[in-house]
Amino acid sequence: MQEKGARGQWSWILRSRLLVVVISRGCLSRIIAQVRLSSEYLWSCAYLAEAIVEVELFLCTLFGYKPFRTIFPVHL
Repeated sequence: MQEKGARGQWSWILRSRLLVVVISRGCLSRIIAQVRLSSEYLWSCAYLAEAIVEVELFLCTLFGYKPFRTIFPVHL
């Protein structure tokens, strides 16, 4: 995980070849995280729901609670 350093909503960035997670302190808005999944990761899942559940479990582990989720448009 790297600190973003500049001002703005996102304070930290967690990168891997399969996903990018940006994390906020929640000061500027109530959104505390944004997850972007690679097409490679999405194609490895049998269903889109599988990817959503896995990301949700990851965020529960990361934050210690189940965050409310909003799914934004998928760009393929």
